[in-house]
Amino acid sequence: MRQLLEWDGFRLREDEERGTLILRTEWSRMEVLARTCESIGLLAHGAGPRLILHFTDRARQGEERVVVRVAVPEDRVHDAREAVELLRRAHGIPEAAESEQEEEPLVRIPRDSPEWVVSPASGISDALYAEVFGRIESERVS
Repeated sequence: MRQLLEWDGFRLREDEERGTLILRTEWSRMEVLARTCESIGLLAHGAGPRLILHFTDRARQGEERVVVRVAVPEDRVHDAREAVELLRRAHGIPEAAESEQEEEPLVRIPRDSPEWVVSPASGISDALYAEVFGRIESERVS
């Protein structure tokens, strides 16, 4: 087991025997085959750099995709860059294209969408959504 990255609340390891990557945060653990990583990169972001990994089942021709974005502390950017390069070389993982690295805009699901689990949202929820979306948008601008 090879430790690739670690900082408070995040760890990335590689199990070379099994060919897997293990991502662990304070609240989750994800183990994936390294060959399913279709791209990897460091994303410049307003709030600081982010490590971004795209995983897909190539047998299903990219129908389903998992995207992992992790905030990288400033003092770990060099380590993250080295880990990205190491994984690219070891597994032939391409760099995430510039278009892939751009974050999708954050939008609220329309109230009449079938994707709503509970509808309509209360006034308190609307106020919370407005505040959270405002903070996220101001973070992107800064």
